[in-house]
Amino acid sequence: MGIQETWDTSDSNSTPYLKDFDFYICPAKSSTAGGRSLGGVTVLVRNKFTKYITRVCEDFRSGVILVIDKTLFSTGKDVLFMSLYIPPPGSPFYEQSDYSVLANIESIIVDNDFLTLDKLICGDFNARTGNLDDFITCNDNIPFFQEYVNIIDSSFDIPRVSKDSKINCFGRDLINFCKVFNLHIVNGRYGGPKGSQFTFINNNGCSTIDYFIVSQPLFDFVCHFSVEPVTESCHLPISMFIRCSVGNESVETKVIKDFYDLNENNCEEFCQNLGKATPN
Repeated sequence: MGIQETWDTSDSNSTPYLKDFDFYICPAKSSTAGGRSLGGVTVLVRNKFTKYITRVCEDFRSGVILVIDKTLFSTGKDVLFMSLYIPPPGSPFYEQSDYSVLANIESIIVDNDFLTLDKLICGDFNARTGNLDDFITCNDNIPFFQEYVNIIDSSFDIPRVSKDSKINCFGRDLINFCKVFNLHIVNGRYGGPKGSQFTFINNNGCSTIDYFIVSQPLFDFVCHFSVEPVTESCHLPISMFIRCSVGNESVETKVIKDFYDLNENNCEEFCQNLGKATPN
């Protein structure tokens, strides 16, 4: 479970109710302009899976990066998992105007020899990608390219549908990032209409900026994706289930349908019920 924009500057878990989970925390950044903190990401992992998890790049300030042991999948490769929060353009989070979170991630992947790992990335990207293709195609009607069609063309051709037709600069950057690393957006490819919905709604309008993105080999393991109709936040939660196993035991997944209008009077009850309801 990944939670973005926690606004929590602490790097430790102070919640006593989710004792069956290990917490991986990227603390929020204090704002130099005052006001609330910026960003913050927390990932919760069931204790039984902790032995398959290794945290890497702990100094990365835009999210949590984990390596999941290949034992849980049958692809023969470890999986690089990232839960991210990428602030929107112009955010005070960017102390340097030319800083790019995606460019930083590219460097992390290359510099740490993560290129050969399958990848599972999720979070708030503040990227509007419209219905742009996230795979490379080559126009074989152009003579110069005819010789290279079989090399350039992607074997991935699952269509993607999004209610958000607009594209911003972060969206183009994300699509190029996907093409470079052979990654594909899950939104709009699974779950029918529920999978192509807007993920952010406020008084200024609607957009799709929260995504699950996976390597092509992992697409065969995706068995569910949806945007949940919860209105407690401007961001709607997204959920994806991916098949995995521990030894010969399949891991059960399910959607939790307990919704709360959180406040100081019911947050303890929410944490207790979340711990009970989350799949083992």
